[in-house]
Amino acid sequence: MPAARLKVSVCATCYVAPNATPDGRRANRRADVELAMPSQAETGDAATHKG
Repeated sequence: MPAARLKVSVCATCYVAPNATPDGRRANRRADVELAMPSQAETGDAATHKG
């Protein structure tokens, strides 16, 4: 995938657990990956799949 199509963001306050314990810090060390399907305009496809 071309690097220009990737987006990286950081949220300094998006914790899933308190950082007061090793288990909480472990839970907060993660990467959230969000996948977005390209729009019809981006792909150039005339047909759309609905399923």
